[in-house]
Amino acid sequence: FCLPIYDSVLCVLELSTATDTATEDFDEYLDWALTEENLRFGTVLNNALGGFGRCPDCMAAEICMLLAEQMENDNPEKRFLVIIGLELANEVMSLVEIQRMWLARAQCEPIQKRLRKMVKQLPSETPFLFANF
Repeated sequence: FCLPIYDSVLCVLELSTATDTATEDFDEYLDWALTEENLRFGTVLNNALGGFGRCPDCMAAEICMLLAEQMENDNPEKRFLVIIGLELANEVMSLVEIQRMWLARAQCEPIQKRLRKMVKQLPSETPFLFANF
């Protein structure tokens, strides 16, 4: 049941302890995260694991955040990661409010805040993308 999130958990653990892009698997994680389908785990897993305190889509948002933090602001891949990461965090926050998963909310809220800050720091070439954030 939880096998689909194995790679995400491993990625979060490695990236959160890395100090720079010297992480051995950085490029592999980046390639994985640039495919949006890899970042979305669906309602069943989010509801099931959110009840234990962590939604898989929140882990995906954290992966986007951790990868983007190691990139330059003008990098288009960073733009994608920040925008999709914030979108995922916003969706998780809506879900956890509806389902009353307070621990999952507490886990996702700081990630959402950091991603919001990152969005504001991106070059404003396409400001309409950020209207809803």
